[in-house]
Amino acid sequence: MVLGFSDARLTELFNNTDEALLEFAERAESNAVQGRFFEAMGEIRTKRPVIEDMFHDLVSSGFDDFGQGSRDAIASGDSDGGDTDELTLVNETEMDESVALENMIARARNAYFQQLYALGQRLAVVNAGRKVHETAIPSGPYHLATSFQAAIRDSNIDIKVKLILFALFEKYLLKQAKSVYDEFNDSLKEAGILPNLKPAYHRANGRPVSDSAAEPAGTGDSDTENYTAASEENLGEELFNSILRLMAARRGAGPGGAESRVHQNPVPAKPVSTAALVSAIDSIQPDGSVVYEPTQGGPAQILDTAVDQDFLDGIRDTLSAQRARLFSEVDRGQLKAADADMIDLIGMLFEYMLNDPVLPNVAKALISHLHTPYLKVAIVDRRLLTDHVHPARLLLDDLVEAGREWVHEQDLKRGIYPAMQQVVDRVLKGFSDNVGLFDELLTDFRLAIEEPKRKTEVIERRAQEAAKGREKLHAAKQRAAREMKPRVGQGCVPPVVAEFLTQTWSDKLVFILLRHPDGELSKDWKDALRTAEELVWLFEPKAAIAERQEMVRLLPPLRESIKAGLDSLGSLRKDHCNALLRLLEDPESLWAETQTLTQASDASNSRNVPPAQSPPRVLAPERKKTPAARESDCEGPTPPVTEPGQAHPTPEEEAMIKRLREVEFGTWFEFTSTDQQSPRRLKLSWLNPPTSTCMFVDRSHVNASAKSLQLLAHELVEGTAMMIEQEKAPFVERILKAIRRMLQGEAGKPS
Repeated sequence: MVLGFSDARLTELFNNTDEALLEFAERAESNAVQGRFFEAMGEIRTKRPVIEDMFHDLVSSGFDDFGQGSRDAIASGDSDGGDTDELTLVNETEMDESVALENMIARARNAYFQQLYALGQRLAVVNAGRKVHETAIPSGPYHLATSFQAAIRDSNIDIKVKLILFALFEKYLLKQAKSVYDEFNDSLKEAGILPNLKPAYHRANGRPVSDSAAEPAGTGDSDTENYTAASEENLGEELFNSILRLMAARRGAGPGGAESRVHQNPVPAKPVSTAALVSAIDSIQPDGSVVYEPTQGGPAQILDTAVDQDFLDGIRDTLSAQRARLFSEVDRGQLKAADADMIDLIGMLFEYMLNDPVLPNVAKALISHLHTPYLKVAIVDRRLLTDHVHPARLLLDDLVEAGREWVHEQDLKRGIYPAMQQVVDRVLKGFSDNVGLFDELLTDFRLAIEEPKRKTEVIERRAQEAAKGREKLHAAKQRAAREMKPRVGQGCVPPVVAEFLTQTWSDKLVFILLRHPDGELSKDWKDALRTAEELVWLFEPKAAIAERQEMVRLLPPLRESIKAGLDSLGSLRKDHCNALLRLLEDPESLWAETQTLTQASDASNSRNVPPAQSPPRVLAPERKKTPAARESDCEGPTPPVTEPGQAHPTPEEEAMIKRLREVEFGTWFEFTSTDQQSPRRLKLSWLNPPTSTCMFVDRSHVNASAKSLQLLAHELVEGTAMMIEQEKAPFVERILKAIRRMLQGEAGKPS
């Protein structure tokens, strides 16, 4: 059924490929780019039968693999994350392809969430009760998309053409796949597999919850998910009203008391009308506040100005001046209490935004342009600060969170900053009193967020994998060194042998640890150690004829073992091993070398001093060890990071280490140093529990720093680092709670 559907849709895809590529060729920016589109059209026509056959085979093999149970690792979810055996560099072309593929899969997964959830549950029954991960569902979005990616991989086409093919694949196949998943589920139901499965719904955290799994209120996690929109709104009203009561108490409620003024909502004798207040807000809108203007026939010019603390202080003064000017335009004494409170609250909201320790200064400067429009929104629609799903409130939440994550101050053309500018510009130009504009802006901005979000997730995940790979490589090198060091040091081996064991053969051990699934338990590992021991034994003191005969017998298989080990390493250090292999080819020369070493060792022992001409026991004189070198002598793999000066953490650092182990990934830290003009903010991305190594990423979400927990704790205690702790709530809710805490603190102080 799936093959019949996919073959037909793939035919339609290729029938429309020429038209799509021709349209892009006509809009190409140069003849060279246009030529690549025409070349791609010919290449695709030639390779079409091969692509169709390969796609057909890959889809079919996906079902075969599932039926044979060879996808158990994926089915159990082990494919997510995990260590990597090797490090690879990913170029921009591969990144663009990967991001486009993940976006396509994510959209299909969201569109067919119900059907895929049901398929996963039913296929788990087929799979002997083992959970089936979404990537293992035959004909699922991941299976179909990656099969198409593999089918076109060997085609000699430009990345732009590949992205167009992905878009066509999504249009003609993935977007039409609902009927396939419905029919798939129907077939399983007819076979008696979970015929009465209840539908599933999205949780707030993106995980499914089914009707059948719902718990009674108050019995577990589900009661927090079963809150209705009305109850959420009630919580917002409660928070907002408590702030109003505190504000009334702060300014003095008069003879009637604070509670009386809030609940009776007193109105002045000649209150300022809403229309008059909105008109006054319009009058204080600064001229020329549009963020950027498109040039004639060209792209928009992006503001690229450094924003320092003095500039932010100027913005604060400007926003305060705007509100002061507003109160001069209307008589504050004639304002309704609710209107005056709204104006004050919006002012505090933007003041807190300017104080956000993570939001880049340039993003603060940009969002501050929304101050007067949001004053108007608050007056026109009072639900702004009570309704958690108000579109203008959600838009402000998203602008702040996106600015925290995806604004690159050194290159504003990257990331989400241009999309943020477009939103601000449209608000300044288009908002009068129709709050419905924010629905459209919210939809467009959330679409714009998807690309940097997916891209940074891929970059950060690969940075984590690279860090895990480096630690695995470092641990393997330490393990190999611990095996080779005592073998080289236990006898007087020639320099050529010491060099071979400590370098080339150590690489062989590292290779086994990284690539062999059984690692130290494997036969390869044991054989490699036996080879090292036999090589060292050749140069131990010998006198008996039987030992000489044993040495002669051992040489041929030992040479073959070494050659086989070198072959598995490829050309790595192979040229440096020729001297050793030549030595092992001549038993007489080897015996003479052994006797020389024996005599030198005996003479040294009799005089209790090192022999003048005896070969060195180590490759080079031992140097003064660095902290990293001292770590390599210790048992157990430890990360290659700088430790603080003291050997053991202080009690304060011990307490800080314990606290850091509970810190959530995604927490921001600020680091200062004498060689930096301004503090550096990095986000905790990953912690390796065995080695206690923290990985931090910068705003580009690339690996920026690695520190041990001890070093991080030391910096926090010393004050050269600071953890930026914030609530997980959305921006507006977080700030309203902060305002309430501030007002409560003021209310508790003596007059």
